[in-house]
Amino acid sequence: MSETTAPLTTEEMLINVGPQHPSTHGVLRFVLTLAGETIVKCVPHIGYLHSSLEKIAETLRYEQFITDTDRFDYLNGLGNELCYVQAVEKLAGIEPPPRAQFIRTLMVDDCISVCLPRARSSA
Repeated sequence: MSETTAPLTTEEMLINVGPQHPSTHGVLRFVLTLAGETIVKCVPHIGYLHSSLEKIAETLRYEQFITDTDRFDYLNGLGNELCYVQAVEKLAGIEPPPRAQFIRTLMVDDCISVCLPRARSSA
């Protein structure tokens, strides 16, 4: 008895990919269309990380909002503070002294900011 085999048919499948890290919730995800193991289409969805913080900032004074900038991105709180402070300084025409610029560079450098606490604890 001979058996006839039907051709193998596949359907396209949609897969939701992302976020890749718990602290990047809502930042970016991809909807992939797969045909077997081949990506046929990729649609990026850019999320709303800031959760209306920009709107909240409209009602606060400069010094009241600076602490909220840490919540934009949990992995780079100091970097967000620096961006915000530099924008305000530029709008106000303020030039920070060279020492402040140097310290800011040290604080937002990932390698240095990770190493500083270890250096202090081993001293």
